Amino acid sequence: MQAQKKFTESLAGYSLIAYLFQLKDRHNDNILIDAEGHLIHIDFGFYLQFTPGGIKFENAPFKFTSDYLEIIGGQDSDLFYYFRVLLINSFNVLKRYYDEILASIQLIKNSDLINFQNFDIETFKERFHRFQSDKERELQVDWLIQESLNSLSTPLYD
Repeated sequence: MQAQKKFTESLAGYSLIAYLFQLKDRHNDNILIDAEGHLIHIDFGFYLQFTPGGIKFENAPFKFTSDYLEIIGGQDSDLFYYFRVLLINSFNVLKRYYDEILASIQLIKNSDLINFQNFDIETFKERFHRFQSDKERELQVDWLIQESLNSLSTPLYD
């Protein structure tokens, strides 16, 4: 149970970062699970809309497979509810740090880093959902989860 909880917590954090920063190349060879249950992404070469070969294959908001759902006990489990609450609360916290995060991105967005070639700052800002009500944000998180879970491209990419 402790490993499942750690997996759920790290999956929530990973999902949030993957969605906000558009982490790509999320196939199973780039994802590890440590002995304690933490999910770890190991390849950060593709982010901010920059994709391997320029192919827009990974269109799910984040990687959330039926295997991940099974690990946390299904959609009716306490851990699924916990995952959902972690994501909702994370978006609420991010609202407080939006200006600092945006300032950091703006400092490097004009750099020569290849990942910023097609970077759209307005789309990045929208992913924070800052102006949504609490209820709208909950519905947004539910949509992100279901969109990710029902993605046809994610299992094909694995």
